[in-house]
Amino acid sequence: MEVQIDSEEATLLRSVLERFLGNLRAEIYKTESAAMRAELKHDEETIKALISRLPAAG
Repeated sequence: MEVQIDSEEATLLRSVLERFLGNLRAEIYKTESAAMRAELKHDEETIKALISRLPAAG
């Protein structure tokens, strides 16, 4: 799938993903269930990959 977004949208998306990533890391730390922690870590890696594909803010 391919999605076309302009630079303003890309900047906003990157910002939202970075904020969510911070919250996700806190959630991973607090999670007691190993299965849930593994799922959240997978989500973390996917979000990191998405962020790396977006242009840097600035």
